[in-house]
Amino acid sequence: MELTSNKRDKICGKIIKQETKRLAARDKLKPFLEFESKGVWKTADHLEYMCEKLEAVERGEIDKLMIFMPPRHGKSEVASKKFPAWYLGRHPDREIILTSYAADLAYDFSRIARNTLWEQGLNIFGKELASDSKAVKKWNIEGYRGGLAAAGVGGPITGRGADVAIIDDPVKNWEEAASEVYREKVWNWYQTVLRTRLSPGGAIVLIMTRWHEDDLAGRLLEREAKKWEIINFPAIAEEKDILGREIGEVLWPDRYPQESIMDIKGTMLDRLFASLYQQKPRKDIENALWNYNMIQRSEKPGNFARIVVAVDPPASNSDTSSEAGIIAAGIDHEGQGYILEDRSLKASPGGWGKAAVKLYHELGADRIVAEINNGGDMVEHVIRSVDPMVSYKSVRASRGKSIRAEPIAALYEQKPPKVYHAGKFEKLENQMTCWVPGDESPDRLDALVWALSELMFKSRGGGYYTQNFA
Repeated sequence: MELTSNKRDKICGKIIKQETKRLAARDKLKPFLEFESKGVWKTADHLEYMCEKLEAVERGEIDKLMIFMPPRHGKSEVASKKFPAWYLGRHPDREIILTSYAADLAYDFSRIARNTLWEQGLNIFGKELASDSKAVKKWNIEGYRGGLAAAGVGGPITGRGADVAIIDDPVKNWEEAASEVYREKVWNWYQTVLRTRLSPGGAIVLIMTRWHEDDLAGRLLEREAKKWEIINFPAIAEEKDILGREIGEVLWPDRYPQESIMDIKGTMLDRLFASLYQQKPRKDIENALWNYNMIQRSEKPGNFARIVVAVDPPASNSDTSSEAGIIAAGIDHEGQGYILEDRSLKASPGGWGKAAVKLYHELGADRIVAEINNGGDMVEHVIRSVDPMVSYKSVRASRGKSIRAEPIAALYEQKPPKVYHAGKFEKLENQMTCWVPGDESPDRLDALVWALSELMFKSRGGGYYTQNFA
């Protein structure tokens, strides 16, 4: 049956449209991502911007590129899985080294890049994989000298140079980021292994989520910031946003709308959100007893052996004086401690007394513990004027604050820690990580120390010992 002219025109139109897309995929990275995925890959403003910068790397206009982006925002799909296939299709005599924090992850990226070129190489670029070199660890282009080698950060890279070296997330998690030993290992690997494999005129692409101010990106920025093109994509836009977003706009609203990002922010320490999602890692304060890595979270257990509410009254009775620290803590039957609530507030004695007693009843606590250095008998009077039947204990600080706080900090340092936070207590945790022995200690921190001292230790000859539960 002969085709009508109308049907022929439609078929020709489809062929021309497909051919136009194929030619565009050969020349530009974004059309390549769309064409090879058959429309599955969806673009976003930050991903288009990223494609443009990677194209500048391919043209030789950028030789050192840093891209900072929140987790799960598409960086690896573009830079580590598809860009290598597109780049080698265009430059089959060149070499790529692809690395990540673990060799297995780098191999996964390599496998996808290899399969992409295997499926689309002939169609788009007229290139195909070498039949004798297809392993994910190292593969080549048939009839050419180029190819890709994959390796883990810290591991060896042998037998390859790099016209482009890609480092995709050199840090796996916070434990690695917080380890000075691991950070030094990555730095030494970068200097002695990765950097030495770079060919003359070669480029380095570092794509990562920031974890720590002294991570690989931090060290490079400290030493040679002017040599790098730096692309920063915070999850929530700030001033002078590189994409032109208004302050407060989220990075990828189609995938992570405002509500989703705010939910993440609400369940994460400010420090971690600033690092992972805003790409603004904060430094630990030198000589502080606590750092953010010491503070671990856990769900509350089913029941507690004891719950106490600790009160550190303000030095003055004025409503505008310092806060009254009001912290609730519990201990389970295995001796594991938990911080349960922070109800600290600025209030008159009647106000903080009501807040402490209310929390006592809410949690079914067995005792209110209150420091009386600043208020003496008045503190007990304030508490009992709200409820004369509460179980109450006065404590007096007879030793320096650092001596009282150091055993508590040691509980957090144990692995696993002896104290978990059953929630996010931003103001308390900021006080913990900012306080340096010798400074005036804040009220929330003092209350925490009293609560955990009551639960975890008993004084004996000026020292402490841990309570054990059957």
